[in-house]
Amino acid sequence: MFNDGDLQRQEKGFKAQKGQIIGASFINAPIQRNSREENAKIKAGNIPQRFKENLNVQRQKDCDARWAKKNDQKRYVYKDHIVIDNVDKLIRDYKVTSAEVHDAQFFLNY
Repeated sequence: MFNDGDLQRQEKGFKAQKGQIIGASFINAPIQRNSREENAKIKAGNIPQRFKENLNVQRQKDCDARWAKKNDQKRYVYKDHIVIDNVDKLIRDYKVTSAEVHDAQFFLNY
């Protein structure tokens, strides 16, 4: 969607030339009550056995968000990344990731 808008802006003569603003903010996710062993499996990219045995439990678990610390407070969050054109202040792109992803990782092409 944003790529289409970027192409349309370029056709009209708007072109990013003086830099980009890259920012990120946290989006709270429901806190999970998993055991330490389950959390270790989730971090490793595996699904805990209890989730596989009971599909209702698996449906209610958010295994993609991560814990992050901001202002000495730990929060279970996603991270919303955004790139804005410095001159026109138009949103060029966005991504939603788990909290451990660095702000600039996806936007190296801008």
